[in-house]
Amino acid sequence: MRWGSQLLSSCWVLLSLSLGACSSTPQATSPPQPEAASALSPEDQALVAFAKVYGYVRWFYPGDEAFEADWWTRFAVEGAGRMLQVHDTQQLRPALEAAFAPLAHNLKFYADGEPHPFTPLPSDTGGLQVVAWQHYGAGLGEIDRLYKSLRLNREAAVKDPGAGMITQFVDAKPYRGMRIQLRGALRVQQKQADDTRGHLYLNVMANRRSIQLLKMEEHPVRRPDWQVYEIEATVADEAERIVFGVFMRGAGSLGADDLELRVAPAGSDQWRRVTIPNAGFEQDARTIAGWTQGSRAHRFWLDTQEPHAGKQSLAITPLALPQGPLFAEHAMPGDVLDLRLADTLHAFMPLALYSDARSTLPRLATAPYQPPALPANFQSYGDERVRIAAAVVAWNAFQHFYPYFDVVQTDWNAELPKLLAAARQAADAEAMQRVLQRLVHAAHDGHGRVTLGGAPKQPYGELPLAIGWIEGRAVVTQTLVPQNVQVGDVIVKIDGVATEALARDEDALLSGSPQWRRLWAGRLGGGDPAVAKRLDIERGSRHLQVELKPERRTPMPDQPRAHVEQLRPDIWYVDLRTTPMDEIRAHLDTLAAAKGVIFDLRGYPKDNHEILRHLLREPEQTQWMFVPKITRPDRDWPAGFDGMGWNLQPAQPHIGGRVAFLTDERAISYAESVMGYVEGLKLGEIVGSPTAGTNGNIRQFGLPGGLGLAFTGMRVLKHDGTQLHGIGVLPTVAVMPTIVGIREGRDEVLEVALRGLVPAAPR
Repeated sequence: MRWGSQLLSSCWVLLSLSLGACSSTPQATSPPQPEAASALSPEDQALVAFAKVYGYVRWFYPGDEAFEADWWTRFAVEGAGRMLQVHDTQQLRPALEAAFAPLAHNLKFYADGEPHPFTPLPSDTGGLQVVAWQHYGAGLGEIDRLYKSLRLNREAAVKDPGAGMITQFVDAKPYRGMRIQLRGALRVQQKQADDTRGHLYLNVMANRRSIQLLKMEEHPVRRPDWQVYEIEATVADEAERIVFGVFMRGAGSLGADDLELRVAPAGSDQWRRVTIPNAGFEQDARTIAGWTQGSRAHRFWLDTQEPHAGKQSLAITPLALPQGPLFAEHAMPGDVLDLRLADTLHAFMPLALYSDARSTLPRLATAPYQPPALPANFQSYGDERVRIAAAVVAWNAFQHFYPYFDVVQTDWNAELPKLLAAARQAADAEAMQRVLQRLVHAAHDGHGRVTLGGAPKQPYGELPLAIGWIEGRAVVTQTLVPQNVQVGDVIVKIDGVATEALARDEDALLSGSPQWRRLWAGRLGGGDPAVAKRLDIERGSRHLQVELKPERRTPMPDQPRAHVEQLRPDIWYVDLRTTPMDEIRAHLDTLAAAKGVIFDLRGYPKDNHEILRHLLREPEQTQWMFVPKITRPDRDWPAGFDGMGWNLQPAQPHIGGRVAFLTDERAISYAESVMGYVEGLKLGEIVGSPTAGTNGNIRQFGLPGGLGLAFTGMRVLKHDGTQLHGIGVLPTVAVMPTIVGIREGRDEVLEVALRGLVPAAPR
């Protein structure tokens, strides 16, 4: 076979292979160029260059040698170590070539004045296939329930999907010293011989760690017929939380039904049930109501085929791997990336290659490189290389997959050298978490967060208070210690530091819209539960000092209002935060006959968005969610987006009276999906304040060293096509709580809606 020019000679060959869209000319992707690279030290230039090339190679280089190297974390750590040995600019190119040549031998580095590199392409492409990356949203090279990545004409990259787990938890305090038992009916359908195992799961916890963990490891469920199993633990005196549920491992499926949690006094068999929601999985829901799904690599659904009891049971199975292209568009041989890395140094990389039956072409002439063995603790954040590696992966995930840089206007390239410098100075995991939190802050993503793996090194608790920023002051809105701190108290200082200053420090570690950050900046005064905090308080004209110890778990008391309540003879109230759809259905005829209905969505819905159908008069097919179809790096997305919506149909009975929705910054994500319909289709007045301004499925993944990172992986717009991100759904009747109203125990937002001061919007 003869190797030809860089240009693709003809398009019809690829069309005959049904491999998707193609172009008659090569496309060179030129990302934003670095500013004043010479202002950085040689080490810093090397780290910045390595970071950028790492992202290009990991998620966009099509060659088999990169894909088959299943050691990206080790490579990031080892590569960071190489770059730290670069002490002058002449060493940069050899260091990069030594690091990347084994992973991407078609990646070339060249200097100004040198001949432009090229990747030789076969002149005869008969029988060859195109290999190129496709990412459906933030796939990050993997597969989950929505976001996916694959290389054309290669099997999807999926590791062992791990445990498909679904759980709930209860407060352990009422059951301390008692026996606790989890019972349930399980069955397993095997896909491969003796491969799939089912388990009950019972975890008694304190201070975020397991005291007693039972999960049927020695005797997992393998039978295909329904059988009832049980596991039992003792609730320790220090226990704070009991987590329970089921999980599976393997390629088949697990069925679960009729779960029961029960307790008995020590030494007694007098069992009594602990009430848990949706124990028999009988609630129809978009999600499995009441349960937390603990895997992105599994499907959880309600199975109506031969349940153990009732009309349906829970089923869990690993996600099926995608077959064929994720979408039509993809890079073509001849499409290249040409990037300036430093003052005179460039990188040149193909985005698509041809492949024969053996491998991508041209083939690697030497054996694939393996990184040197690293110490057993090579993922400790005490190691500078590990901190750099975590920063490199985090920055690249946003750089190539975050869909909102067009509206947040952050110079992400400028963030990279600052991030790397801060990572080098971080002393431990907690310090590295703060470094990455500041990075995520710059992305302005309310879903953005950085989590520590495992239990924190030091005990941690929070004040037994809920604090809101009202009229610019830190006001207590709920309290578990009313004898010391009352609702309506203004907290002026904590340990001598003004709460405004504490909130500013906290804000720098938070991401999202101003209203969302303001909500979370109210979590002040956390720390060691053994050390009391001194609070300076204003209570009317009085100035007080009290001491409170943070508590490891501070559940706020439930709001006293009923789920569904008649406020006046012709006005009804529905709390969408606490009321499942099954309970709402029982009241639909009453709501439809009412002159007015107030829906409370100052928080997260209870999987009850079906209520929107009872407000519609005609079907809707608005597309407001958009998943990017990614074929090129640096958010150069010529393939565009895949649009979708809920496509709701009207349902009877129709709620035709006047309608108001209460909302505020606590309404985020799914809540904003609901409020988007209210705003876009004018389904009622919106009373309160703007929602959080963050919506779209979250992408979570692990970083070198064990920290976890999350961000929004799709773009969500308002129903009229305008921006939602960072703005939120805006009220038609703006109402903010006041300090006086909080002190008096009034719900001022509800009061305004109830009075009906503004006529309802026509529907």
